[in-house]
This record gives sequence, C-alpha cells and structure tokens, in this order.
Amino acid sequence: VQAMVPLTWRVVSGELPPGLTLDGASGTLAGTPSAPGDYPVTIEIADPEGHAELLTFVIHIVEGLLLTPTELPDAVVGAAYSATVSVENGTAPYTWVGENLPPGLELSPTGELSGTPEVGGTWFFAVSVVDAEGLSGRREYALFTYEPLSVEIPSLLYAGRDVAYSTTFGARGGRDPHTWA
Repeated sequence: VQAMVPLTWRVVSGELPPGLTLDGASGTLAGTPSAPGDYPVTIEIADPEGHAELLTFVIHIVEGLLLTPTELPDAVVGAAYSATVSVENGTAPYTWVGENLPPGLELSPTGELSGTPEVGGTWFFAVSVVDAEGLSGRREYALFTYEPLSVEIPSLLYAGRDVAYSTTFGARGGRDPHTWA
C-alpha cells in the first residue's frame, strides 16, 4: 500500500528528550536536548487514508564536552604565562584548537595555554576541543594582559622639619585601578 500525502507524524509511545520536538507536518525532529539519557520512542507516520506505519527507536543524548575553567588568570606582558583548559565528559584522545589567541600565546595538544604575552589589552578568543567519539565543546574567553607594574618615585624625597610636605607617587602598568597602602 502506497502512502498518500500529506503525512502526519506523532509520538505514540515514550517521550522525546527534553528540548526536542517533533513537527507533526514535516516529521522534523529538532531542538536542543537539555538532559542526557536514553529515550525510547515510537513515532506513527500516517497518511490521510488512514494508512500508518510505526517507527520505534532510542534517542541517545550524551553530555556535551565541558571546558573549564570559565575564566583564566590575568597575564603580564613579557612574563611567562601558563593556564590549563580542561575537558569533562569526553573520551581521550582530544584535539584542541585555539582561535584568535593573544599574541605570544599558544595552545598545546594537552590544552595548556602558554607563552609570553607580547601586547597589553583585553583579548577575546575561543578554545575548542573534539574527543575520540567526535563530541565537541567550545568556550570563549577574555584574557586581560597588562604591562608590568612600575612605580614612579619623585626625584625629591626630602622634607624639612615642621614644614608641610606633599609629594605624589605615580604608577604605570599593572591592572587598574591602582591602590596605595
């Protein structure tokens, strides 16, 4: 028996994973799954004449790869830097990729971001990873790199007894705002 169009699609047994929906007119299963697990489902496909077919299958939702930490420590221009990005929920080996890394820094095959920052500023970049099963993860980072802190000492640090005195120290580099104690 040949089916007639239009077809209709509906879940008749089981439940779709949270975040997925089935379009009853097109048969499109789409969305963003929000909970891992195995979801057995039976879908009925029917035509206007009442001819129907059942399709039974299991949808496997696995945890996505999670990159940590969420933030990286600041870096100082001209000083050695090292921070490691780790992955959870995956299967080794991993393939790491750094996108738009700050000048002077590299991402190793083990997820270590290292090198010597060359320029101060705030750098926006991403780290991606793919595991042995083909699962992927990505995290965007903002890394603040700043010039080394240097204190400017006034040339005259002499004061007379019983005479009001004032001088101002200056600072360059480091992370703003500067505080004095």
